[in-house]
Amino acid sequence: MTLLADSIPSANSVWVVLVALGSLAGNLATVGIFVASRRRQQTEISPAPLVVALEKDFATKSEFEAQKRHCADRHSQLFAAISKVERDKASEIEQKVEIARKEIVEVGKKVASLETAAELQNQKMASMDAKLDRLIERP
Repeated sequence: MTLLADSIPSANSVWVVLVALGSLAGNLATVGIFVASRRRQQTEISPAPLVVALEKDFATKSEFEAQKRHCADRHSQLFAAISKVERDKASEIEQKVEIARKEIVEVGKKVASLETAAELQNQKMASMDAKLDRLIERP
C-alpha cells in the first residue's frame, strides 16, 4: 500500500520541473522571434510577375534594336564629351603647373641673389669690424 507522503514530489523534483518548463518557454520564445523576423524579411519581386504576364504591348525586336542603337550612340557621345573635358582639364592643369614652376625658378633666383647680397654685406661688416678693432687698439 502506498502512502500519501510517498506520492508527493520532493522539493528538488519541483525545482527540476520548473527549470525544464522555463527552458521550454525560453526556446518557444526564441522560435517565435525567429519566425516573426522571417515574415518581415520576405522578398518583394518587382515588377510583379503577374503584372508582367498580363502585359499585352511589348516592344518588338526592331524597336528594341533601335533603342539599343540609340543608347549606344548616346553612350558614345557622353564618353566623347567626358574625354574632351578630361583632356581640357589636363592641359589646363599642365599650364598652371608650368606657370608655378616658372614662378618657383624666379623665386629661387631672387633668393640666390639675396643670399649673395647678404654674404657680401656680412663680409663688408666683418671688414669694418676689423678696422674698428684696429682703430680702438691704436695708442
